[in-house]
Amino acid sequence: MKRLSIYSAACFTLLNLTAAQGQTSFEISFANFVSSSDFDGTNSSVGSWYDGKEGLVFTSVFSDGTKSVGATLAATSAYSPRNEGLNGTAGTNDVQINQRRDNSVSFTLSLFDEATGNLIDSSFLGGEYGYSLSFYDIDGIASEGLDQITSYDHSSYLYLKDSLLDVTTSGNSVTATANGTINDIPNPSSSTVTLTAAQESAMIVFGFENIAQADFTYTIVGGNSNTQRNAFIDGGDFTTFAGETIPEPTSALLIGLGSIALLVHRGTRA
Repeated sequence: MKRLSIYSAACFTLLNLTAAQGQTSFEISFANFVSSSDFDGTNSSVGSWYDGKEGLVFTSVFSDGTKSVGATLAATSAYSPRNEGLNGTAGTNDVQINQRRDNSVSFTLSLFDEATGNLIDSSFLGGEYGYSLSFYDIDGIASEGLDQITSYDHSSYLYLKDSLLDVTTSGNSVTATANGTINDIPNPSSSTVTLTAAQESAMIVFGFENIAQADFTYTIVGGNSNTQRNAFIDGGDFTTFAGETIPEPTSALLIGLGSIALLVHRGTRA
C-alpha cells in the first residue's frame, strides 16, 4: 500500500465517493506491463487474452486467487508522443503517459477477464464492483503548458480544497486543470511509495462503479509542441490523503475526520 505524506491545514472535497453496501472494491496494479504496442497500436500475441486489442497491456491488474483481470489503456483519438519510451509502468505499479504539449488526447481504460478476453461485468465478480483512479502530478504554468485531466464515466471524485487545481464540471464530466502556480512538481522516482505535499495538492481521485471502461482526456493546454509533459495514474492503492484515511466506498454520506471535511453528494451517470 502507498501512503500519502502528512501535512497540516489539510481538507479535501469528496463528491459521490460512496457505493452500495456489499460492493466489491478492488485496487488496480499496473505493475505487469507486457504490451508490444503503444496507446494507438494493435497487439499481436496469439493465444493471449489481449491478442488483437489496442493500446498498452497490463496483466493481472487484479486477482482474487481464482479470477484475474487484465487491462488495456488505448488512445481513442490521435496520439502525439514526445518520448514513447516513457509510457507504461511508473514507479512500482502506476501508469505514465508521455505527451507533446499543446495537444489533447482521449483515452479508454478497459478491464478484461483474462480467461475469456471479455470485458468484466457484475457476474464476473459476483455482484456490484468499484475501483478508483488517482491522477497526480497535474502541474504547469501558462507559458509552458498546463496539465488538464477530464473524466467522463466516474461516479465520484475527490481533491484537496486548497489544491493546485482548478476543478470544473460540465454535465457528467469533471475537469481538473493545473492552476498555473507551479511549473514542474518533481515526477515520482521509480522507488516512490509516498507523495509529497505538492504532489498531493496536484492530484484528483475518480471513483468508478460497475463500469469496465473508463474514458478520460489528457490535455496539455499551450506550450511548445516540440516539448513534453507527463501524466501519472495510480490504480487505487493510496490509503491516506493529507494524513487522513480515505474512506471505504461504503462510508456514510456525510463524514468529518480530523482536519478533513468530507462533503458527499450522490449523483448519477448516464
